[in-house]
Amino acid sequence: FGGSLGSVALNDAVVNGFKTHAYIAYFNGIPISLVCFLSNGKEGYISKVSTIPAFRRKQVASSLMQYAISQQRKKGVQEIVLVTDKHSSNEKFYTFNNFVEFGQAFAFDVTDVSKYKHFLNNNEIKE
Repeated sequence: FGGSLGSVALNDAVVNGFKTHAYIAYFNGIPISLVCFLSNGKEGYISKVSTIPAFRRKQVASSLMQYAISQQRKKGVQEIVLVTDKHSSNEKFYTFNNFVEFGQAFAFDVTDVSKYKHFLNNNEIKE
């Protein structure tokens, strides 16, 4: 997309034992896309993915998400869950980026979804 990717620690904020981190894509020095990440060293949650309309469908968010995941992998994060609304208009985007839907979330390299059952509808686990 011709811009740059970066990351910003959010004042080393800790939420329920998870450190917060923002990954930001810039174009000409202006922030154009954001991925918010929470992690505890093993598990990671993507809580927000956003791109300004003029830069959507140009691989900006995909590049930024893959960058965020690779940076978190370097920190030891093994499993990643993307928290979203059940019928998100972004479902195709998430599956395109190798996330697998389960309940009200999407998982990336998660081996045991049962430990995330609070995201599942009626605590129903598909095996």
